[in-house]
Amino acid sequence: MKQRILILCFGLLSVSMLDAMDASVTYGRFKGPDQNYIEVYLNIIGETVGWELLDSTHAQATVDIAVIFRKNGEIIKFDRVQLHSPKATHPIDFQDLKRYLLPDGNYEMEVIIEDKINEENHFSERFPVEMNFSGPALLQSDIQLLQAFGQTTESTPFTKNGYFLLPLPFNFYGKYADKLMYYHEIYNADRVIGEDFVVSYSIERINGQGQSETVLIGHKRRSPEAVNVLLLQMDIKELASGNYRLVIEVRNRVQELLSRQSVDFTRANPFLNANPEEISSTGLEDEFVMNLSAEELEYSIRALTPKVDDTDGILLNELVKNKDLDAQRLYLFSYYVRINPNKPELAYEEYMQVARAVDQTFYSGLGHGFESDRGYTYLKYGAPDDIVSEMNDPVAPPYEVWSYYHFPATAQNNVKFIFYNASLASGDYRLLHSTATGEVSNPNWQDVLYQDANQNPFGESQGAGGSDGFGRRTRSNISDW
Repeated sequence: MKQRILILCFGLLSVSMLDAMDASVTYGRFKGPDQNYIEVYLNIIGETVGWELLDSTHAQATVDIAVIFRKNGEIIKFDRVQLHSPKATHPIDFQDLKRYLLPDGNYEMEVIIEDKINEENHFSERFPVEMNFSGPALLQSDIQLLQAFGQTTESTPFTKNGYFLLPLPFNFYGKYADKLMYYHEIYNADRVIGEDFVVSYSIERINGQGQSETVLIGHKRRSPEAVNVLLLQMDIKELASGNYRLVIEVRNRVQELLSRQSVDFTRANPFLNANPEEISSTGLEDEFVMNLSAEELEYSIRALTPKVDDTDGILLNELVKNKDLDAQRLYLFSYYVRINPNKPELAYEEYMQVARAVDQTFYSGLGHGFESDRGYTYLKYGAPDDIVSEMNDPVAPPYEVWSYYHFPATAQNNVKFIFYNASLASGDYRLLHSTATGEVSNPNWQDVLYQDANQNPFGESQGAGGSDGFGRRTRSNISDW
C-alpha cells in the first residue's frame, strides 16, 4: 500500500486560552513626500490568545483589529482588519504593521484587538497623537526601536527604504539583549542647514525623581538631504538595569542645537557585575537549565545534535561522554540565549516539544527517535512538504520519499530524501539517497533498493534504468528525480 502523507502527525497542539490578551501597541510618525503618515506596530503574545487546529500538527490564531482616529471627538478614520498568525506547532508571538495617511493635527488613536477563538478575550488602548510636519523647518520623525533589521529586496509591511525593520515590543530590553537598534528620519536638512551637520545620539539614565544623566553618547556626520535616514545600533551590554531615554539631536558645525527627539525604554541587566565564574554557576541559579536532571540534560544535549555544525557536534559528544553537568547546563543556556535572548527558556521548550514528538514518532528501539536518519533529517531541516510511504512493493523493502519544495538550507528547490528499511526491523529506516547538497548522494540508489530483484523472471536485468513493472513503483513515486 502506498500512502501519501502531507504532514507528520506529532499529536495535537496544546491550545492556550488565557483570561486576558497580552499585546503591545506602539506607533511612529513620519513625513512622506506628499502626505504625512503614522505607522502602528502590533505585537500579539501568542500564549494569551486562542489557537484553532488546522490539522494534526499545525494551528493558527486569528484576531480582529480595529484602528480608530478621532479629532475633536469625531471619527475621521476607521480601519478594521483580520490578522492571522503564521501556522505553527505551538503558540508563538506574531506581529503586524499598519500605515495610515494623516494630515497635521491633534488626534486620539484607539486600537482594539479581539480574539476570534475566544470572543471575551480582547485588548484595547488609546493614545494622543500629534502630527506636525508642515512648513520648511528642520523636522525629525519618531524613533523606532527595533529588535532586528537587515537589507531586503522583498516587499512586506515591515520593509522601508530597502530594509526589513522589525519593531521592538514594549520598549523593553531583557537581560540577554546586548544591542539597541533604531530607525530614524531627519527632514529638510538640505533647505534649513545646507551643509554637513552632526547627529548626536545618546542614552540618558532616568532616576526616580525624573532627573537624567547621560551614560552613552556617539556622533555621526551627515550631508544635508531632503530626508536623512539613520539606522544605527548601540552596545548596551554594560547598561545597568533601569529606565532610560534614547536622545537624537541635530547640531550644526558649530554645535548649535537645531532639533531634538527622544524615546524612553527599560533595561534589565542582572548579569552586569557577574564574573565568568558567577555566570557559569551562581548566574544560572534562576535559569531553566538548573531545573533539569542529569537525564534531562543528556537528552536535551543529544536532541541538539542535528542543529549544530561538526565542531559543536564533537563538543556535544564530549559533554555527554564526560557527564559534566555544569558544562552541559552552560552549553544549553548559551545555545538558547542565542536563539531568543529575552526568552531562552521559551526557545528551549519550543524546540524540545518538537524533539520529543520526533523521538516518539521515529523511535525504533535503536537509540532515540531523533537519532534515526528520519528523525535527524526532520530536526535539521524541518517538516517535509510531502511524504510518500511505500510499504507493499513486492520487490523492494519498505521506503519513504520526503519532498521539500523549498529548501532554504542549500537554496535549492524540490529537494528529495529517500529512506529505506532494508532490515525490515520496526522503524529502522536508513537514508539511501538525497538530492540536497552536502547530504548522502548515491547515483545507484535504485540498484540498492531493488538489489534482491535486479533479475526479472526471464533473466533480464532491470536495475536502476529499468521501467516500472509489477511492484516497481519508484519511478511513479519519484517521477521528477
